[in-house]
Amino acid sequence: MTRQKANEKKGSRVSLWLAGMAIVIGLAGCSSGSSNESGPAPADSGQEVEVLTVGIGNVIPPQFYVDENGELTGYDHEVLQKIDEKLPQFEFKYEQLELAATLVALESGKIQIADWQFGKTAEREEKFLYPDEPYDIGVLKLITRKDNLELNTLEDMAGKKMAQMPTSSFYTYLKKFNEEHPGQKIDVQTVDSLPVADAMKMVESGRIDGTLALAGTYNKLNEELQLDTRLGGTIDAYPVYQILPKDRPDIKEAIDGALKELREDGTLSELSKKWYGLDNFAEYESFTSGQSSSNQSFGG
Repeated sequence: MTRQKANEKKGSRVSLWLAGMAIVIGLAGCSSGSSNESGPAPADSGQEVEVLTVGIGNVIPPQFYVDENGELTGYDHEVLQKIDEKLPQFEFKYEQLELAATLVALESGKIQIADWQFGKTAEREEKFLYPDEPYDIGVLKLITRKDNLELNTLEDMAGKKMAQMPTSSFYTYLKKFNEEHPGQKIDVQTVDSLPVADAMKMVESGRIDGTLALAGTYNKLNEELQLDTRLGGTIDAYPVYQILPKDRPDIKEAIDGALKELREDGTLSELSKKWYGLDNFAEYESFTSGQSSSNQSFGG
């Protein structure tokens, strides 16, 4: 915890406390009787600011990435900053981690918040705590070569090659599809470390026939890469969450309150349009009203 930020976050409380004491003293002076009792001091007058370490990725633009100045930036990072501003009892610091390392760090207590575009899975819900409020919506798309116009759905990918990291929930998504569609199985290849840009290049080169990526991520990357690839159909749209330790319901309650305010005042939609070029929350409403989203949503 930095002394400067602690003083900033507690400054308003000190002012309120002094004002409150002045009122109490004034009332005591006007009283016809004497009393040794005084009004209670605010419960948080001496509250310390707790530093929470956030484990976050840095390889999926525009959600989270390192800019040309070497600084962490992106939609996720800016949302976390907005949350932090609303929580005077906490100060966030950031540790850039790979996906698998983020989950290990959360389970071991080295970090208190994991931010890696997580959707809900039964396995993670057994180990970790999810807020009620999502901070983003994942619009999941199929990515193929531009000349593969017939590939738009997972059913179209039967017998075709796709690649995902085995720790990614997109891999779990494809594995679940294969289990439920034994006659339309996809050849899912696993790569231990596979940034989205690398997967897109594998599609362009013909090493694989397709991959899954978030629409905003694809749009951002392809602005720079200009690959011979295209967005296929929407595979799913699902809420995205930070995940927390099971024993920290106080963090959950605080984040839920902050995110609810940010959603209701339109901040999340504005940030979505800023970073993705579209309002993911409106996309989700449109997708779910037009068709059923999968029973189990995946992200990360």
